[in-house]
Amino acid sequence: MTSFDLAWIMMDDGRAFGLLQAQRGPVLLQVLWMWDKSQLLPLSGMRFEKTLDAENRPVAVTILVADPLRRRCLFNGTRRTSMACSQDNYVVHSGYFDFLLDDGTRGIGAQEYGYRLGETN
Repeated sequence: MTSFDLAWIMMDDGRAFGLLQAQRGPVLLQVLWMWDKSQLLPLSGMRFEKTLDAENRPVAVTILVADPLRRRCLFNGTRRTSMACSQDNYVVHSGYFDFLLDDGTRGIGAQEYGYRLGETN
């Protein structure tokens, strides 16, 4: 399976979060960061889960990460809109999501899921 996930989230309090997750076979690459309104923080220990509909479009995402002080952040996102396209032998599903952080902060963001034609997760 060759696939990728991207997420970009802007929280109402000014914080921002981003992730890139790419997988090819057993190899998984994760790049994560958070802007805490004053500096860019590296994140670790990510657990990323998505729920797909019958057409392999993400309808919900859950992201759990830890900051450098080992504080955990849990993002839950529900799809607001979506669109699909094909690009260079990949199917790409993009969507806008409403997010809720476990501390009650709301945000909005985009999530994108892509996979090679003929393969599904």
